[in-house]
Amino acid sequence: MDIPTSASIHVCARGAGSDRSLGALERLAVVARYEVGESVYRCNEPVEHWYRVVRGAARKSALSSDGRRQIVDFMLPGDVFGLGFSRPRHFCVEAIFPATLIARYPRASVERLADSDPLIAHNIRELAFETIARLQGRLVTLSRSKALERVSSFLLEMADRSRIGPSHPVFLPMSRYDIADYLGLAVETVSRALTELRQRQVIAFRSVRQVCICDRAALEELAEKLAQPGAQLSRPRAAAPVRRPDTNQVSN
Repeated sequence: MDIPTSASIHVCARGAGSDRSLGALERLAVVARYEVGESVYRCNEPVEHWYRVVRGAARKSALSSDGRRQIVDFMLPGDVFGLGFSRPRHFCVEAIFPATLIARYPRASVERLADSDPLIAHNIRELAFETIARLQGRLVTLSRSKALERVSSFLLEMADRSRIGPSHPVFLPMSRYDIADYLGLAVETVSRALTELRQRQVIAFRSVRQVCICDRAALEELAEKLAQPGAQLSRPRAAAPVRRPDTNQVSN
């Protein structure tokens, strides 16, 4: 089973100038292969490189003071990560899919190139803004109190980031434990929420890691309207009521 491959960093502008800029940037890249659980970089390492997922997927995480893992982001093909300056990193990144390919760019060289090429500088800003917007969306997801809301929001996020048509299955390269740590829930709670969505015929599983969104409107309704106090679904999806959500609090 495979997931999409990203050939290079996306450049917003088109034409000969953009091709030259892209070529200069990609000549700085060194692509390395990582297996599941292998570290791309660790917490407290200096920021010497920036990274892009070419194939596969990775997770960004940290350990809380009591030893619990907190996943703050999943990186999919085309995602750039590790952007920063010289201070030590606050998170670690590990591959979560077999034979993940990640391109590594020397930070100092990319910064010099960006200083001399406005197109590269613009593109790096756009990539940074994309990451910020994604993390802001995750804050909204975590603000929802019910497990079904969080899991529904997560599936919508993965579908939108996959950039696939509505008839195609959404590939989930991460484990159920990863999803649980990303959403601040127990893994059993995530499994119950996915089962309930399947019973409501909102989603269907092709395999453990492939899920089809059968009714996106219903999924959006579950993600949004259940977050409003006293809100009711406009149409019932199944006779069984929504189970009680997990009440575990997410550590900051």
